[in-house]
Amino acid sequence: MNPLSITMQRDELLTILEVNREKHVSDYQQLSRAYQQAALRTLHEHLARISGDVTAGRHSTHVQVHLAPPTSFADQYDRAIGMIKHHLHSTIVLDERQYDRYVQDNWGWKQEFAALTTSYLA
Repeated sequence: MNPLSITMQRDELLTILEVNREKHVSDYQQLSRAYQQAALRTLHEHLARISGDVTAGRHSTHVQVHLAPPTSFADQYDRAIGMIKHHLHSTIVLDERQYDRYVQDNWGWKQEFAALTTSYLA
């Protein structure tokens, strides 16, 4: 069985990728702000607890903060956009995997990015 593929207009694909990239950058910026707020809130909570312990003459417990920082994947969009801009023909053939990434915007990192977004923006 042959793998499924489609032929798209190069300019249409570029437009889709550029729109998807802009959305990702906007989402990343929003997530970065939420991460910063969560980090500051967590640090202030720990500082208040430690300050209270020290004031009361108690030894403070060990503090660990585990906050996953967001990652921008704009470079993956940039690479795909650059490759397509340098494509010599007006049409381009995409296999299922490429179509899923470039057109449907379903990258391998997308679920983890969405989960992190949910955890900070919930």
